[in-house]
Amino acid sequence: MFKTLSKVAAAAALLTFAQLSAAQQKLTILWAQWDPANYLQELVLGDPIRIAFQLLDWDAKRLHFFESMYHGEQGYLAATSEQLALHVDMATRRTTSFPEAIQARLAAMLADHQGLPRPPQVGRVMGIQQR
Repeated sequence: MFKTLSKVAAAAALLTFAQLSAAQQKLTILWAQWDPANYLQELVLGDPIRIAFQLLDWDAKRLHFFESMYHGEQGYLAATSEQLALHVDMATRRTTSFPEAIQARLAAMLADHQGLPRPPQVGRVMGIQQR
């Protein structure tokens, strides 16, 4: 069993941040790169699904993550998506650093996720370039 956060838990943490930031400081998360879903096996309407979220990397202004969709009962991998998101100040329309509290959450999440195997689908010319 993977140790990844569920999509719901990860999204809830990020949405809580996004809602507070948007309301108080006009900050949001926008997607810089999104590898559209790679469909690997069919799911049909009504199938139970499980979506896993894995934080691959982050820096003060960016998130690099991977999502996997599994059949909820049979367990097979049905689809994947890799994404690079930016933290943006909507007043200036420029990237800006995450607040310290969010950076602490991201650091803890990455530390937890670094023990996970890197999905073999990762790496379609996406990532955070080190400067």
